[in-house]
Amino acid sequence: MADEAHNYRNIKKGYWAIFCLRSLCQAIVAMTATPITSRPLDVWNIGRCLGLELFGSTYDDEALKMVRQLRAAAAKDRKRFQQGDRIATIIMGTVKGNTDVEVPSLYRSQMLTWIGIIRERFSGIVIWRTIWSIDNHGTRISGLAPFQEHNLLVKLYSHEVDNLECIAKDLIEEGGARAAKALLHPSCNTGYLWANPSNLEEWKKDPSRKLDVLAQVICWHQEFDNRPPLHVVDDRLTVSSTNPDVATSIADSTPCDKIIVYCAFPSSYTQVLKVLELNSVRTLQMHGKLSMSARTNIISQFKSSGRDGPRVLIMSNIGLTGLNLPCANILIIVDSLWSTTDEGQLIGRIYRPPQPKTVHIYRIVAADTQDVFLNNISFSKAAILDAFMGATPSLHM
Repeated sequence: MADEAHNYRNIKKGYWAIFCLRSLCQAIVAMTATPITSRPLDVWNIGRCLGLELFGSTYDDEALKMVRQLRAAAAKDRKRFQQGDRIATIIMGTVKGNTDVEVPSLYRSQMLTWIGIIRERFSGIVIWRTIWSIDNHGTRISGLAPFQEHNLLVKLYSHEVDNLECIAKDLIEEGGARAAKALLHPSCNTGYLWANPSNLEEWKKDPSRKLDVLAQVICWHQEFDNRPPLHVVDDRLTVSSTNPDVATSIADSTPCDKIIVYCAFPSSYTQVLKVLELNSVRTLQMHGKLSMSARTNIISQFKSSGRDGPRVLIMSNIGLTGLNLPCANILIIVDSLWSTTDEGQLIGRIYRPPQPKTVHIYRIVAADTQDVFLNNISFSKAAILDAFMGATPSLHM
């Protein structure tokens, strides 16, 4: 059995190890949650590595043709992107959250075409199991109740909007060479002077809407366990319950609520930690620069922490895969992910057996900004995986 088979999508040592071990086996089973991470060649190489006939050496010329066509389409996209004032239109449109902005899609069209071809060659070979799969009695195999999603669409403060438009203009002048992280706080981008407040009054002089909302959600859920979720009404956080005073006693025998905060850029941890510190929220942090032993220690602290300990874990992309954290039941996504596959992996860190509580997934989205655009990009990229996994009944068993 080859677990995490997507690790063998590139022809390196791991690929050749599985390729050679296959000859010593009567059968091989590959397991992966992300068969397609970015390109059709990923899943083509997995098929070749597993010894599937329609991906064998006799079809190498076809694989080369696929790569050439995709590269040509990508080159045409880049050329179209650079012509005229398209770069300015797209940057300003995405920064301002214009979901109707035209984005070059020749590469995407070619990709979906090839994914369709590859899908047919895997037909009858793939068994697809998800967290929503059911048994012959119609019962979920996972035994988990559906998780609840809460999209908090909020408006940025006026000074944040002004700063965002300044960044957009700079990006246009630079040709879109760098990414903006201003949505979390203006000071997350270079060139913005920040006073690093020592109390909440100072924070309010230069606040961040997304971080204020993050602190409100965390404080709400940490005050009492099993509280009803929050949602946005008229740009204000409101309790999703007819009786907002209902709360479970601290002495409840069920595990205490624990929260994971996803922040894409560890460089912005300073601002996140500051606002949570000012709101008396104790945290643990995990990022890629930590050693494996340090990460293990942090995870151990988080799992064992009780109601009086740190019950908030802040993590970046380092936590997308490989972590089992059903001790937490609330996930707050403050930075939009580019892929629904990645988001599914992130949710899967807490939405997995033996999760004993209802799982709540919050997405803090800045209205009328690139946040909306990125969320749409994320869900449109799911079409690529759907084209491979969901298009033909013969692929499902």
